[in-house]
Amino acid sequence: MEEKVLFNLLSIPAISGREEKIISFLKEEMKRLKLNYEIDNLGSLWAVKKTENKNAKTVMIDAHVDEVGFNVTKIEENGFICFEAQGGIFSKSVIFQRLKVWTSNLKKGYVGTVVTPELDLTSYESLVRVQKFQIDKMFLDVGFSSKKEAQEAGIKIGNVITFATKPVINKNHLISKAIDNRLGTYIVYDLLDFVSRNTFDYNIVIGFSVQEEVGLRGSRVSTYKYNPDIGIVVDISPANDYNADINGSLGKGTILRHKDGMTVYPKVITHYLKKVIDKNNIKYQDYFSAGGTNAGIMHVTCEGKPVFPIGFLARNLHTASSVCDLRDLEETQKLIKALLKDLNNSKISDIKQLGRK
Repeated sequence: MEEKVLFNLLSIPAISGREEKIISFLKEEMKRLKLNYEIDNLGSLWAVKKTENKNAKTVMIDAHVDEVGFNVTKIEENGFICFEAQGGIFSKSVIFQRLKVWTSNLKKGYVGTVVTPELDLTSYESLVRVQKFQIDKMFLDVGFSSKKEAQEAGIKIGNVITFATKPVINKNHLISKAIDNRLGTYIVYDLLDFVSRNTFDYNIVIGFSVQEEVGLRGSRVSTYKYNPDIGIVVDISPANDYNADINGSLGKGTILRHKDGMTVYPKVITHYLKKVIDKNNIKYQDYFSAGGTNAGIMHVTCEGKPVFPIGFLARNLHTASSVCDLRDLEETQKLIKALLKDLNNSKISDIKQLGRK
């Protein structure tokens, strides 16, 4: 694991619709590896590696780069900053958190604390009501004494706000904001070198999509653009191991995803993944989810696409302090590389045909 690169990916501000800074970082890596790349009209970044085989199939590998966050909606006369959520965020997880409001060019950020006038710490009834507090009733207190002072610092309506927490590793656990989906991004980043060094008898489109957290938008555009034969979507999903070890635990490896809120994976997909897992002695756990990933839009785009879901689990997703086990990351890296080695044009054709039976 390249800790420096991982920490950089986790720290770059890139909420949905403002992913340009992380896309720029990843573009430089593609240049270094001499991969042919392009940025589509929505802002997603893709490298294309073509085989010399005629009539070769195409595999698309996707990881979304955007994180949940906030936008500035108003600056009060006293310098407090009003904001709204960008993506799915539980309001009660935001109170008293440190957030960073960025200037328009994303070059400088100011850290502040979330406060709400509706919360009286001396009142028990107020504390009981905390779960009902809405983000539009909260303020970010950065220490500005006036609206003018905030504006002079470069704060404007529409500016990006992110969680301000820094990544920390405790033994095997990583604690950070933006684990969804910067660890998926890291897996595909690591895969760029693997793809550049190896040969395949099928074409590979590999890259980083935008605006997943607000409606799976980037992946829809890119799937239409490249029209792959099959897809591979890399994303992080919620662990459910606080109270009962029923469905999804940290430290049990990569996940074999059977179903989620947007996709029911056909047996041809889950059986094939299971064979690759067993063949390569990869640690895994079966998984069902109420949420979804870019697979949810990719598999119903164009004429429909078989999609392999790849990923692992983390606690407290979409908060300032998500938690994951880095050993699960390693098992997931093993799986996606083993999958790419095992696939070929013939197997891709079989997967497409079996999906119709």
